[in-house]
Amino acid sequence: DILPLAIVLFVVSTLLHFSLGVWLLDHHARLGNLWRHPAVLAAFLGLAAGSSGIVLWPPLLTAVKMLGDISIPLALFGLGVRLTEGGLAQWRIGLLGAVARPLAGMALALLLAPMLHLDPRHASLLFLYGALPPAVMNYVFAERYRRAPDQVASIVLVGNLASVAFLPLAL
Repeated sequence: DILPLAIVLFVVSTLLHFSLGVWLLDHHARLGNLWRHPAVLAAFLGLAAGSSGIVLWPPLLTAVKMLGDISIPLALFGLGVRLTEGGLAQWRIGLLGAVARPLAGMALALLLAPMLHLDPRHASLLFLYGALPPAVMNYVFAERYRRAPDQVASIVLVGNLASVAFLPLAL
């Protein structure tokens, strides 16, 4: 089944965002603070619950699902507000990021798959994951750490629009 593999890739991506990503944005950030982020805790708790066969209490599962369902739309709302304030000045960088992100991701996947001795199915999944557009989480981090949020918002928006071309190419 592909879903468990995709979940592992998502957890690795989340850990990289909240560790290396935070450190790149703020060199004073400490790795010990990684465990304070709810997304990191949720990723590990989810992996632990899934691998141990724990079944969550249905009302708790519903509440967690509702929180998860609203988090991305809220981030997209913030992205939209930023784009209305920033105007069209950042579209060139958005276009560059929209092309560079999936091309770099696919190239990295092609390089890493043989080094990791992945079978063709796993290598294909990594390649597809590499072709994904920039995550809205990148914008949230740029806004939080005040690191060119207008540019990152453009990259995320145009990158998601460009995924209409890059994802079929990767498939």
